[in-house]
Amino acid sequence: MAENGQFSVHPEDMKSVAPTFGTQSAHLNKALGALKSNMNTPAPVGPRTPEEAVEMARPHYGWRRPDGSAGQLIAREFSHGYIILPDQFPPAANPSQPPPAVGCAVIDKEDGRIMHLPYMGVEGTAQFYLQQRGPRG
Repeated sequence: MAENGQFSVHPEDMKSVAPTFGTQSAHLNKALGALKSNMNTPAPVGPRTPEEAVEMARPHYGWRRPDGSAGQLIAREFSHGYIILPDQFPPAANPSQPPPAVGCAVIDKEDGRIMHLPYMGVEGTAQFYLQQRGPRG
């Protein structure tokens, strides 16, 4: 220790420390670089249009027509997302019975999360979705 209370380092002492410090510094710089890149990674983004919502939902939600061909999907927008539905509802097996229940997918506008729910009309499904999703912070 020097007379003024501060540490002093002789250049010869640095020769043995420098290689270790350089290696640790490289690891630290690599870790900091990874941290910075993660900080710059954009948050997940939900769909901005009904067409984007349908494209996002297609791998997760689909249906077949009675003839076996792929059915089309449509999107109904509400304040927090898009409700994805078949373009036509399946007919009742017997005209005296109600048509079968239809499910839907809801895609959140904010983060693109997909939730499968029963379809209860646009307003009913939107309300049910918001209850299931819960508050966001």
